Amino acid sequence: MILFCSAIAEEQAQLRTPNSIVTGIGNLESALQLESFLQKHRSISGVVFLGSCGEYSKRSNGEMPNIDCLVTCSVFFQRELTEERLESKRVSDTKIFEFSPVLDWKLPSVICNSPSVLSLVSWKPSTPVSDITMVENLECYGLAKVCEKKEIPFQALFAITNEVGPEGSNEWKSNYRHLAIELVNYCNDRLSA
Repeated sequence: MILFCSAIAEEQAQLRTPNSIVTGIGNLESALQLESFLQKHRSISGVVFLGSCGEYSKRSNGEMPNIDCLVTCSVFFQRELTEERLESKRVSDTKIFEFSPVLDWKLPSVICNSPSVLSLVSWKPSTPVSDITMVENLECYGLAKVCEKKEIPFQALFAITNEVGPEGSNEWKSNYRHLAIELVNYCNDRLSA
């Protein structure tokens, strides 16, 4: 059984599956809620996060972010803005989680940085994978960590709602509702097929 989860209820409203939970916002809260759910429901064979993300300001090929795009992700890491700005030569000890996709739905692939706090300045963290679009989401690192511990495949399906930076929160507020509906409709079409 596949479990669908989201940080907030609006990101899964109208999803046509009984197997869904709202985990709350942030890596810690999401991880705790998922861990608690999985302790009670041991038949879960995969976890799919439905939610929003911001894209970092410039892709490696120079293209600007593709807001309104639906994407999939199975590679997650955590790199904080303060860590990046310290100009330290130390290599981050953050684990990179990489999973086989739970669902074989054809969407563009991204990698996800999942810091503890929003990045309110335009920046692009150093990445463990080059030449692929990088996004930011505040829940997926915690969820990925729980799934790895439980040996359960994990995947995220995102709607890119904003560019990461000082206007990101305002862009998110303007876009997340209609893009959440678009993402849920995309899922419902495939779940009913």
